[in-house]
Amino acid sequence: MPFYYLLPALGGQVTNLPSGSLTFTPPGLQPNEAFSLPFFIAGAGGSVSRDVTGTVTLALHYGSLVLPAGGLVVAGVPYSQPVDLAPGTSISWA
Repeated sequence: MPFYYLLPALGGQVTNLPSGSLTFTPPGLQPNEAFSLPFFIAGAGGSVSRDVTGTVTLALHYGSLVLPAGGLVVAGVPYSQPVDLAPGTSISWA
């Protein structure tokens, strides 16, 4: 059971679906440092990444993800649009 909490902790993942927020703040991350991490939440999972240019991508591999505008924040960069993802879809922003 401890492994259930390991990946969210390593990715700095904070999930509060009732309030419509999903935040990733990987610890020790430098500005414009690239990263790629898996994520798992109730009923969905996928990956979140940032390249060296600062472009953030969240890809959904299974389940569904619905969040209000501003409810998704990765490394301090909010996604300003509402999120409504189905399996196999992704969003990117800078």
